[in-house]
Order: sequence, then C-alpha cells, then structure tokens
Amino acid sequence: MLSRLKHPNIPRVLEWNVRTGILVMTPAPSETYGDLLRSARLWDIPLSKRLSDLRAIAETLDTLHEQGIIHGDLKPAHITTADPPVLIDFGVARSADMPDPPEPDAGAAAYLPPPDIPLGPERDNYGFAITAYEILFGAHPILRAKDRQIDPLALRKRAGERLASGDWRQPSRAPIRELPPNLRAADLVGLDDLFTTAFTQFGDIGTTLTDWMLAVTMCIPETLESSAPDSLPKPFGAAYTAQQVGALYDTDAGTGRAVSIPLWLITALILASVVVILVLTRPN
Repeated sequence: MLSRLKHPNIPRVLEWNVRTGILVMTPAPSETYGDLLRSARLWDIPLSKRLSDLRAIAETLDTLHEQGIIHGDLKPAHITTADPPVLIDFGVARSADMPDPPEPDAGAAAYLPPPDIPLGPERDNYGFAITAYEILFGAHPILRAKDRQIDPLALRKRAGERLASGDWRQPSRAPIRELPPNLRAADLVGLDDLFTTAFTQFGDIGTTLTDWMLAVTMCIPETLESSAPDSLPKPFGAAYTAQQVGALYDTDAGTGRAVSIPLWLITALILASVVVILVLTRPN
C-alpha cells in the first residue's frame, strides 16, 4: 500500500522483500507531537507551525481517502514535527482491495469513534479532529484523567455519551486561564461549531478534511510566537494527558492492554509496609 503512495508527508518505501518480510522506509528523524504533549513541550512550537502541520496532514489524509486508503490510527504520536511533517505508523491502515485487513477495533481507543460507527474515511476525520484539538489546546477535548482506568471499548462508548450530552471541553467554555494566550483572541464560538460537527457526527464533516482544517485556521489569528496556558486544564497535567490514555489503551484485535497498577495491589503493598515497620520498631 505504501509503496504505491508518493507523497511528501508519507514515509517512502525504499525496499520491500516479500520473502523475508523486511520493509525498508525513509526514516522520520524527529519528535512527534505525542512526544511534546507527554513532556509538556508543546508550547515550544509556534502556533503558526502547528497550524501549518495540521493543514499538511489534513491534505495528506484527503489524498489517502481519494485512493481508498484509511490510516485508521490518527493521534499526535503519529505526526512528526519535521519540516514537512510526516504521517507515520500505517500498521492498521487498510484499503478496499486488502485481502486480510486489520481488525475493526485496531488503533488507539482514545482517538477512535464509538464502536458502532462503520469503518470509513470518517474514522480518520474523527481522529484527526481530536488530534488537531489536542495540538492546539494541549488537552484531549473529551477524556479525563479518571478515564484511564476504563477498558478500550467502554472508553469509546463513554466518549460517545459525553458528546451526545454536550459534556466535552468546548473552546468557548474553557476557563480563560486554561487557554493558551494566543488563542484567547480566536473565534472560539466558530471553533465550537467546527469541532462539534467533527465530533458529534463522528467524522462525517460534509466536506474535505483540507477545507475543514482551513476553516479552523480562519478562526485563529496566526502568530510566530507560542505560549503556554496560565494553568493546565484541571483534569489533565503533564502526567495525565489524553495521549497517555491512548498509550495505555491501544486496542489490538478488539482487546486492550492496561498497564496501570490495580488499586487493591497498591493498598496491599502499603499495608504490608506498615506491618513491617511496626514489627521492626516494636520494643524487645
């Protein structure tokens, strides 16, 4: 699939050996936006650069969709900060002529629509919209820190329920201190409308992703400078970003791999430590 794609924002296949299964591609020697979100260095990237990168990836996805290809796993960790940016990790990508496509639930759960939404370009549009929001505002628009304990399919259902009830972080309703200073003068109500359409219609945006991202750009006064919010959104911090939700709960063939430590185990370890201390400090 990749070998027939020729695009500046997609890794180029140099060699593909069918017998050995070895794939040689051009390297992507740069950080990803996922790296920046995890390390709280997103604000080092000028707003104009972030908008330009998002427009480039939106056009890239439109090109893929025109050729019947779905990336299937859009998230900040799969967009590099190189110049030009590169869309990476086609591990769960699919095309109409693929004889053995990936499982429908493969991908990072935090960026996938509810499980009952049919497969199609809309899946990429939905994941891209969440990714764009996170790259612009520094926080996942729907998920919260406590959601990390939820299994992948339930996580996606909860996101759908919050969208249906309007319980998500709309730009115009975000506390002013949690907005980056260079976004406070943006048309936040206009951004509300654009992201509401992308989220609540689960990627069925009624236009190309390129045009949708251009409309987002038109709502934001571009600047070469970048600055962090006065305070990070309360449900999220440097250690509790939605990117980590996606990392903790990457779905593979419909099953998740939770790596969090159960609360009962932590409690047992604490109690055991207390008992040991009491025994060691007890007078002879």
